[in-house]
Amino acid sequence: MQEQIITSVAVVVAKEEYTQQEKSLIKKIQQPGAQIEVNLPDDMNAEQFDIAISAVSKVLVRAQLLGESMLPVLGRLLFIADKNPELWKEKFATFEDFRLSLAERFGVGRQTSYDALAYARRWAPVLPPEDFQAVGRLKLGMVAKVVGKGKEGQMATKKHLDFAKTQTAKELEEYFVEKGLIETGETTGEIVKFPANKRQGKDFKKWFADPRVHAKCESDKIADILDLMIAECSTAWYDEGQQLIDSAQEAAQQKEKEEAVESNPTT
Repeated sequence: MQEQIITSVAVVVAKEEYTQQEKSLIKKIQQPGAQIEVNLPDDMNAEQFDIAISAVSKVLVRAQLLGESMLPVLGRLLFIADKNPELWKEKFATFEDFRLSLAERFGVGRQTSYDALAYARRWAPVLPPEDFQAVGRLKLGMVAKVVGKGKEGQMATKKHLDFAKTQTAKELEEYFVEKGLIETGETTGEIVKFPANKRQGKDFKKWFADPRVHAKCESDKIADILDLMIAECSTAWYDEGQQLIDSAQEAAQQKEKEEAVESNPTT
């Protein structure tokens, strides 16, 4: 799971100029066929290591910040496309087909395009692009968990967003836990695996990729879809399951009584 965490430290580092030594190393590493082990040998000295770690970190945070700044722009384009079918209807049957095509055509992940559109539809009026970068996708996702749809313009939401601009993701999570808005660990990622046969696997993939399911759950994340499915069926399943357990226990107790009578006919 890829997480983009933008902090004030990253912003400061990204604004720093590359030194001549850093530029030279970056150029060597990015040349076609360049081998990392050759440019970054095991026996590098402390000075060489400091140059390398600084150069690579600057490249990464700059790319990360650029990606964050482009997400609202992508969201705006998708928002326009959603409102103007003539922009894509000659090539795609539905808007979702068009959105999902970005992955195959340009390498834009499905979740990235979904997050971008969600930002444009829901958050752009209260979190303009120039402020989005300070919050980022990860922290905005955390805010979205505690803010009900339609409540984006409330003062409490503004307070959450202002806090998110200046704090790390961990500090934001602790803030929401302290307020009783989420439980500890609710925003911590985890990979869940379970076995399935080929037919089940095919059905699962089809279900989790269906745009109608995404629309219903307001997300295309498997975890969010499962969350909603469990929430909707849990009460009925628990009740019906408990009834079956009780019935089985009653049947077992009745059978024990009957067997006891058969083994002791005079009692």
